[in-house]
Amino acid sequence: MFWISISLGFGALIFVFLGKELFAQFLSAYLTEEMLSMDNLFVIMLIFSFFNLEEKYHHKVLFWGILGAVVFRGIFITAGAVVIHQFYWVLYIFGVLLIYTGIKLFSDKKEEYANFENSKIVRLARKFLRFTPNPHNGQFISKENGKWHFTLLFMIMLLVEMTDVIFAVDSIPATFSISQNPFIVFTSNIFAVMGLRAMFFLIENILYKFHHL
Repeated sequence: MFWISISLGFGALIFVFLGKELFAQFLSAYLTEEMLSMDNLFVIMLIFSFFNLEEKYHHKVLFWGILGAVVFRGIFITAGAVVIHQFYWVLYIFGVLLIYTGIKLFSDKKEEYANFENSKIVRLARKFLRFTPNPHNGQFISKENGKWHFTLLFMIMLLVEMTDVIFAVDSIPATFSISQNPFIVFTSNIFAVMGLRAMFFLIENILYKFHHL
């Protein structure tokens, strides 16, 4: 509820200082991002479950994963704003993507068990980076035999990061179809991403309580 309240409060400031039109754009973009982020949330839960990540490490992985998401989304939004400024017709493509993501969001689909160990991201990471099979002990890197190795915790964080990047390919064009104001697009994205983190712990807590009923 904290980040939802902060987001609505920020929206109120936009309404007061920038007008109701930009407020409507912010609110629409924020709600769109939140809805599209539900799939992202589900995949993150699958990743944690697949690797049996202990609950005490969830906060650390999500913190750094979301920090990276803010950086990547900032880059995507800046690039998108430049492209739209140069080629306005790109908005029509973004509009089609918005329709597509809406259909995908509400379509009846069955989720299959994902083997993240064989994902392209993991295979590429193992090809170019040195990983240790030893326990991570809450660290992203560890030094063994005089050499630095990445740990399983880093791999999980990388998967969370890349998951958000993949979903951003859908969500950011959808947001640009609502507003072409980079400030509105960026802030609505960031507040939605921060809300995603809070929503994760809320759902996790609810599932934990149901599990012990």
